[in-house]
Amino acid sequence: MGLMMRKNCDIILTVIFLSALVFLSACGPKETVTPTLSLFPSQTDETSAAVSSPVPEMFPTQQNIAEDLYAAVDPSGQAITFWHSYGGNAEQALLSIIADFNASNPWNITVQAEFQGSYQDSSNKMLAFMNTAEIPNLFTAYPHQAATYQLNKALINLDELVYSKQWGLTLEEIADIFPGYFQKDVFSTFDRQRLGLPVSGSMQMLYYNRNWLAELGYSAPPASPDEFREMACAAARQPFSGATAEGSSGYQLRVDATDLTNWIFAFGGFVFDDAAGQYDYDNSAAVNALQFVKSLTQEGCLSLVGEERADRQAFSQGTSLFSVDAANSIPEYDVAVAENARFDWSVAPLPHVAAPLQNVSGPSLSITRSTPEQQLAAWLFVKYWLDPGVQSRWAQASGDFPVRASAAADLRSYFSANPAYAAAFEWLPFGAAEPAAPGYEQVRDLATEALFAITQGADVPGVLAGLTTDANASLTAQMAAIPQSSDPWVNVDPNGQTIIFWHQQAPARHALLDEIIWEFNSTNEWGITVVPEYQGNADELFDKTQASLSNGTPPGLVEAYQDQAASYDQTAGLRELTGLVNSVRWGLSPQEQADFFPGVFTQDIFPNLDRARLGFPLQRSLMVLYYNAEWLAELRAAGAIDFDGPPLTPEQFQAAACAAVKSPFSKADASGSQGYELNVDAATFTAWVFALGGQVYDSQQAEYTYDHSSAVAAASFLENLIDKGCARKVRERYGDQSNFAEGSTLFTIGSSAGLSFYQEAVTEGAAFEWGLVAVPHTTPEPVLDLSGVSLSIPASTPEAELAAWLFIKYFTGPEIQARWAQASGYLPVRAAAASGLSEYLAANPANASAWELLPFGTAEPSTPGYDSVRKMVAEALTVILDGERIPPILDQLNQDANLNLLEQLTR
Repeated sequence: MGLMMRKNCDIILTVIFLSALVFLSACGPKETVTPTLSLFPSQTDETSAAVSSPVPEMFPTQQNIAEDLYAAVDPSGQAITFWHSYGGNAEQALLSIIADFNASNPWNITVQAEFQGSYQDSSNKMLAFMNTAEIPNLFTAYPHQAATYQLNKALINLDELVYSKQWGLTLEEIADIFPGYFQKDVFSTFDRQRLGLPVSGSMQMLYYNRNWLAELGYSAPPASPDEFREMACAAARQPFSGATAEGSSGYQLRVDATDLTNWIFAFGGFVFDDAAGQYDYDNSAAVNALQFVKSLTQEGCLSLVGEERADRQAFSQGTSLFSVDAANSIPEYDVAVAENARFDWSVAPLPHVAAPLQNVSGPSLSITRSTPEQQLAAWLFVKYWLDPGVQSRWAQASGDFPVRASAAADLRSYFSANPAYAAAFEWLPFGAAEPAAPGYEQVRDLATEALFAITQGADVPGVLAGLTTDANASLTAQMAAIPQSSDPWVNVDPNGQTIIFWHQQAPARHALLDEIIWEFNSTNEWGITVVPEYQGNADELFDKTQASLSNGTPPGLVEAYQDQAASYDQTAGLRELTGLVNSVRWGLSPQEQADFFPGVFTQDIFPNLDRARLGFPLQRSLMVLYYNAEWLAELRAAGAIDFDGPPLTPEQFQAAACAAVKSPFSKADASGSQGYELNVDAATFTAWVFALGGQVYDSQQAEYTYDHSSAVAAASFLENLIDKGCARKVRERYGDQSNFAEGSTLFTIGSSAGLSFYQEAVTEGAAFEWGLVAVPHTTPEPVLDLSGVSLSIPASTPEAELAAWLFIKYFTGPEIQARWAQASGYLPVRAAAASGLSEYLAANPANASAWELLPFGTAEPSTPGYDSVRKMVAEALTVILDGERIPPILDQLNQDANLNLLEQLTR
């Protein structure tokens, strides 16, 4: 448990650091407020020496541990799984630290890091896997999360390793760890077990505007609450001359549990009685602190933060003199101030009545119960991370503070470059943490409500007494509860299920499909059997599936386009897949989800059906521009066009198409010459609307937008091409492709799924160089029409639904996706499939070009009845190209499409 100014040991920090603090309580504001103690090895004043000595009353000693349980344990060769929530630069630094440890440790221990998303994501997964073989050996967690896991006795007491004579830390190393960090994971609610140990952290600090203080007549930030009041009220009356926005406030208060605790600490109070193992929000110091906050509000010297980070914005604009925030936000303040009022600023401890007591926070590392060998191996990596040199590397990458004072020796340059960080670092010895108790998140909500009531004028003692009662009631309930995962799929057993899979894949792909299914059936650990059954083409499959749903005999898994899935769901119900996709036990990790191309991953989510995910992508294709590279080169050489390569804009496209009509291709195998043959269908029209920066469906309003200006522009562009004779409508099915292959048509726009046909047809036809690119566009980046079949699960039993999902997960894995893409001609749905496609893409440059366009895919509407709307679009485009006025046609199309949607939704 963190140092909460416990009743049984009074104000321990004041005793420990008394010599360092006398000057702070005795003196008024100074030009620079820093503690007298120095953390730098080169300085050897008496205060620093005193603090560097271990304090027996504060820390356990090796004699407190009955025996060294790990003395004879051999950690050699252990493989350790580490779940973490670090992203960006911090994750890269972590991977580097792990690589160094794996390469250098003498026990050949291997640590494998696995990113688990946010700390809440990780917590959800931990709750699902507690005390199972799938739990990690090491993980990051905040203290209250670790406390929740320990209700199931999932963690080890780290003191057994910290104080191990064979493997632990020396007393000197322990004394080198800042006290607030060292004690924050010691839990009075669990017999003072140490359930975690931090490797970095942050601290709440007072941010202040130096220039504004000088204008108000002050030379340094406030050291006491009275000085804080004086300065804040003065600022409320006298705005900052350099402000870049209206208004003036002394301080903007975030109404949350952290700020409530900040001020209680500043007044020498506590929020948790460590000896009693109970919350205590109504001690006298806490009452004084909240009376102070209330009075500042009533005097107009303090305002409340209305929106997230509004206090940071107000501070950076020079409309709030003070801000209280975490020190790891210093880089954000630096950028914000530089972009706004550009004043001189720094950080200081919160004004305090006696000893400064700074609220420290941050995740820690906990070790789960496994084998002594694995537990020791995990600890040795933690110990490595605590090395001062590693600590300094980690601090610079993460932006957090190191937990060891001696890390300062390697941070001198970093301190020089980051003076606010250096100023905050000096106050780390005065850290104390919020309660490390199970259910503290719920108590935080109660504390937030209490603080808000006080700022609105409520009676302080009464509110804090009620908060204490409610917090302890919550704690009692938490201690009696067995934590359960919120994932409803955690305890579902898919073992032994047989899944009938109806599909529409062409016979040419059956062999590979059967092979993939056989591999899954042979290797999956649950004994699941998938039985594939071909049901004909898409229309035949749809009719059979609808009938099976109606009579209650559906398959366990079915291929479906989005509009088909919507119809299935309305007929009898499909399994909504969000829960399975996000299941902490059976779902996809955040990294795996991010590996799916954005347009692909969201295509099966239905805005009109409560954003239900009714399918999961199997394969995709894009609407692309196929072009004759040699013909374009001839036009360029003749001066007919003024650009090289394929057209990138609609203007270039029109110029080349019109030029091609006048200048036939020299290698053409057929008579005639045409710039562009236009398929009159919804996909082509949508492709042009996307290319001109529009949409045909508003997912926020959940309605079609065929009457939008971009749709009008697309229709006008196509009509103009026809009128100029630079394009014509396709006269027979696939006629555009045949004419392209013979060299009599310069451009076609079609699906990337037709790549293999183009390759074969051109080779047998005019045998010219060709390629594909995005449809010429007016947008900064291309926007391509994306489509493809997905896999849907008809509602049945949880066991069968889970089994079907596990096959989907297998089929959409990167390796299988790479194999399927090569055999099917469709594009894979995941970026990681590239590792299995390198040789294939090198040998097939057109496929490589299509692959590069996948991140720019945007799906056509995922709406019930869209197949009918597609026919409406084709009819509307036909009459437009025959010369009818565009706006009324598209207005009517839009009305009809939305009426159709409404009818579908009310069936």
